Amino acid sequence: MDEELFSKVKIFDVFMCYRKKDESVAAKFRTFFANNNISTFTFENMPAGVDFASTSLTAIRNSRVFIPLISADFSSSSWTMRELSTALEEAQSRDKVIVPIMFPGLQADNLPTDLRLILSKYQWYFLKGFADSDISECVKFLVENVIKKNTDKAIERINAYISGGLTFKATAELCELTSEYCSSLLEKCAAGISPELSEYLLLFTYLEKIEDIYDYSYGDKYKDLGHKKADLMARVNSLLKYIPEDCSDMLKIAAAIRILYFHREIVWQSADAITSGDVSEGIVYACPIKDYILKQEPYVKAYKEGLLSCVASECSKEILQFVSETEKYIYSPDYVKVAHAKPGTAPTETTSDKDDILKKIASFIHEGNKLFDLIEEQSQAEDFIKYLTTSYERLKSYCALVGAKDIQAECIDRIVELNAKADSKTNGETSEKASEGIKALLGISSPRNGKYDVFISHKSEDYDIAEDMYGFIGSHLKSAFLDKKSLPEMSEAEYKRSIMSALDGSTHFVVILSNLEYLNSKWVGVEMSTFHTEMIEGRKEKANFIFVVTDNVFEEISRTNKTVLPIEYRSFEIMLVSEYKQKILSYLK
Repeated sequence: MDEELFSKVKIFDVFMCYRKKDESVAAKFRTFFANNNISTFTFENMPAGVDFASTSLTAIRNSRVFIPLISADFSSSSWTMRELSTALEEAQSRDKVIVPIMFPGLQADNLPTDLRLILSKYQWYFLKGFADSDISECVKFLVENVIKKNTDKAIERINAYISGGLTFKATAELCELTSEYCSSLLEKCAAGISPELSEYLLLFTYLEKIEDIYDYSYGDKYKDLGHKKADLMARVNSLLKYIPEDCSDMLKIAAAIRILYFHREIVWQSADAITSGDVSEGIVYACPIKDYILKQEPYVKAYKEGLLSCVASECSKEILQFVSETEKYIYSPDYVKVAHAKPGTAPTETTSDKDDILKKIASFIHEGNKLFDLIEEQSQAEDFIKYLTTSYERLKSYCALVGAKDIQAECIDRIVELNAKADSKTNGETSEKASEGIKALLGISSPRNGKYDVFISHKSEDYDIAEDMYGFIGSHLKSAFLDKKSLPEMSEAEYKRSIMSALDGSTHFVVILSNLEYLNSKWVGVEMSTFHTEMIEGRKEKANFIFVVTDNVFEEISRTNKTVLPIEYRSFEIMLVSEYKQKILSYLK
């Protein structure tokens, strides 16, 4: 295995940079990271004969978080400083996260001036000691506030529930996630720190999805969900105490108007579910519009008075857009909400004998998959986990077609667990013969197809950026296509058909470039050309075609006035990797 092949094996959660003499401390961190399902790069996993310097560069690039363990003599090592320098370049160009961890007894003022200055803009963590409890506390902080693996798994499940039509499961989990997120915002407000635009956007993304995917079924479990929604909105409403009615901050004013809008809409859903539809026709009386008009009134007045000055100010384009789009969340006296369902007409499931047979088939296949689960418990082979995941994907699709929702939901949960297990592995090989045997046993040949908000095109060298974008888009409850995430192993012919299907089913297109030479890549070229043709021939009328590029590529494009790009692509939007998270969502509507 050469270093190029090795570089493509894994995307790591964490790369730790430290002096050789601090290996025992780093080993403790790796143990606690592994206990939290966090993968860390280590040179011990490298094949013999691989060049350390080039592999170090690739591993830093392919890691989500870079953690320098800062000891008193950290900067005296040319190797650690070289890795740090590389990480700083990657952090700027590829939007990497850096969290310096200061060893016990050290303060920033004790460090050499050059090291202190280059790390001053990052969030430090000051380690209390080297005891297991101290390192465990640090890892817990990193997992919850930086790496956020648990949130990623929850988002993956929620998106799968939504795409599978499992609205109850999606709403229940989304309420829990939103409640936790709102608690973090309230803690921030209580500490005197105002939420940023991105934080408000994420909150309202969650609330909008809760409102949007509301189903109209009734029963005890829906009553429980109704209470969960009511508790959530009470927490969301608590944010208003940090936004005074005479507030002059237009971002906060716009947020207050939206909070009151979603509070009323979701509280109505709650009342509808708790009363089993008894308030459906009397919606105005359940959550009186006039009360919300009065509550919104002072914020609306401040909004209208400050809108012109906000436009004339130096606010960012993103804040201006957020503020201007808030107008549609303002209640008017003549507001009328169409009743979602009439009392006593909640949907009820009816099944035919044929439906029962199909569901029994799903149950039979599900039991068969459990046999493979027993093998998986003993197997550390990454390929087996990947193939088993695809088997569950196929069963999930079948269950969606025949209406076996309980098994469908179980499949989604199992897929998320298997994906997390695959992500945590740094090696684990399967022989070619065993690999083919597993494929035959599981019957894996069919690709996964579907509809996507955005297709992410990239060269393999830019997979770290692509994967980060895939997670970011997913966290805002949008669906993205990314080859390694969205497709199982398959032949080139099957792969091409699947790519074409995904391009056909995608609304928008993003291509990632850290090197202009990647435009000559076979698959990047095919994907760009195919999607562009769909646009110019009118089959993608509302599509956006976006370049997301690193600093060096952006500079080259700017310097040449875009002439380095093929002429047919020069009119499209170009974003920096370090800035796309502030801009891209407005294009993916």
